[in-house]
Amino acid sequence: MQTTRRALVVSIHDVSPLTSKLVSAMIGDVAAAGVDYIALLVIPNHHGKAPIRENPEFCDWLRESGQMHEVVLHGYFHSRPRSKGGWWDTFVTEHYTAREGEFYNLSESGRKASLLAGGD
Repeated sequence: MQTTRRALVVSIHDVSPLTSKLVSAMIGDVAAAGVDYIALLVIPNHHGKAPIRENPEFCDWLRESGQMHEVVLHGYFHSRPRSKGGWWDTFVTEHYTAREGEFYNLSESGRKASLLAGGD
């Protein structure tokens, strides 16, 4: 007999040294609600202001958190320059993604470079 089990995926976006204290509190709040496995969407250099490689405490915290949660690459900078395209590109990049749609209309080589840099 097959039983149906309810499921919920909880993810915390924009995990970086800039947000680590807030994220730690959120993990505690979610755990208190009975959720013990979370996807942590990590930005390796949040808006070019917080490279994780320069923050060994954050790296240690992330490694430790990765033992209990899923660590997911969430872009590299999580930002993009203003669009030089038409009105649709401007709408998507400026308004829909608030200039955080890093991979929107990025070339294949640009996507590959960001993914490889984020995986290091």
